[in-house]
Amino acid sequence: MDNTDSGNVANALISEAEKCGADTIVLGAYSHSRFKEMILGGVTQDMLAKCSLPLWIMH
Repeated sequence: MDNTDSGNVANALISEAEKCGADTIVLGAYSHSRFKEMILGGVTQDMLAKCSLPLWIMH
């Protein structure tokens, strides 16, 4: 998965949450090594950067 794929996933999650009128998103999160995350990006990172809804994140 590259940065574009993770961005598409994050955008899709946010879009669906907005469509159904959700007031928060619960998200399971994990991280890769810093190097992998820098190269590949990540849905968790994109959600934190893009989402205007409150996020409950659990690792």
